[in-house]
Amino acid sequence: MSTPTDEKITATTIDEQETAATEKDTERLGTPAGSGEETAARTRTRLSERNVSLKAMLLTGAGLALAGLIAALVWMLVDKSAEIDDMHAAAADRAHAEQVALDYATGAADMSYQDTAGWLERLTANTTPELSTRLRNAAGEMEQLLKPLQWTATPSPITAKVTSVDGNVFEVDAFVQIVTRNVQTPADGIDTTATYRITIDKGQDWKITAITSNGTNMNADGASAAAPEQLPGAPAGENTQPAPTPGN
Repeated sequence: MSTPTDEKITATTIDEQETAATEKDTERLGTPAGSGEETAARTRTRLSERNVSLKAMLLTGAGLALAGLIAALVWMLVDKSAEIDDMHAAAADRAHAEQVALDYATGAADMSYQDTAGWLERLTANTTPELSTRLRNAAGEMEQLLKPLQWTATPSPITAKVTSVDGNVFEVDAFVQIVTRNVQTPADGIDTTATYRITIDKGQDWKITAITSNGTNMNADGASAAAPEQLPGAPAGENTQPAPTPGN
């Protein structure tokens, strides 16, 4: 026969067993054994961590996209800048070729029977050795006429225009107004406009390689010899090609 004390011990043992089983079930189901507030707090923490991770991923992706866009824009700007630089360089080369041609034509057309040496120096200035030799040979014949005729030619530059570009080779038309005086002309001289087609090679330090004056040839390739009247400053008859307006 059981006593009250035995019944009390038995009841206590059963309560302890039930409590232990409840804790095991809680652990198995993943539910904290603590209060509901602690569970909610842990859930909020996990959600917050997920949000932070998602924001970090989005920010990283946006940063990479922005970096790619900036790189593309920089490349476009550099490419466009290089293109503009090339255009400026080409324009500068054309302007330089025109200035070289106009300076030469003006100097070569400046002639005086009292200073044939100075004229010969201007005639051959900045020309290749081959062209210089040809010009000196032609000038030797011209000099025989200068003193007897008391020949002078006073030039004024008009303009020059590049007509073609082939690599480093520029062809330029230079227009010069020339007032020619000699014993056979009126006192105020003869006013003409001379046209010089001048070939310039940038690859040879902007040297002049060929000259065509008013339709006559003075090429550096030796194709033909220039007669005295074909030299700059010599009369070449009326020029049928009008000079362009400066700047056109």
